[in-house]
Amino acid sequence: GRDKEKELLPNEHASEKLFQFKNAFVITPVKSGLMIIHIARAHERILFESLLRSFENDSIVSQKTLFPVEIQLTSEDFEQLKRSYSALSELGFDIDLNTDERAKVNGIPAVLSDANPKQLIEALLVQIKDDDAVLASNMHENFAEILAKKTSLTYVKPLALEEMHYLINQLFACSMPNFTKNGRKIIEIVKTDDIVKMFG
Repeated sequence: GRDKEKELLPNEHASEKLFQFKNAFVITPVKSGLMIIHIARAHERILFESLLRSFENDSIVSQKTLFPVEIQLTSEDFEQLKRSYSALSELGFDIDLNTDERAKVNGIPAVLSDANPKQLIEALLVQIKDDDAVLASNMHENFAEILAKKTSLTYVKPLALEEMHYLINQLFACSMPNFTKNGRKIIEIVKTDDIVKMFG
């Protein structure tokens, strides 16, 4: 539950004891041992909830791209994008669909402002091809999950101490910090007793 999750947060005295491992994990001491956080999955959960929360609160902010990004589409992809247009607009995309099967991306959700617009659209289209059920129901939630997962992959890089603190605080502000939307684990606790046992 939430109380148990709060107990996992590093205390103030341990707040400087954050360590990034292989650019993929943040490790920090907690009361029961060591907490290991999967960085990309943590960002995925944070972005997913941020996108959904903005949509549900009708507070989506679109970030204009520096230059419009044009994407040449197949006939099939163009039709899929047309079907998805309303949901994408409501999530913060500003897209013009031309008659010659080209899409011009003028803006993307502000929370995804560091992402590549072309890669985001392509990731959505690939997922729709794999399973067009994403268009059937809970479209906004499905799109938010796909976009968050795609964008989170760009966060596998060295983080400053302040960035690690920010990540942990944002993650524990989520409604479900322990798992991604599709159930992949974000947090693992290695208990002190288990560490001691490793050394006999």
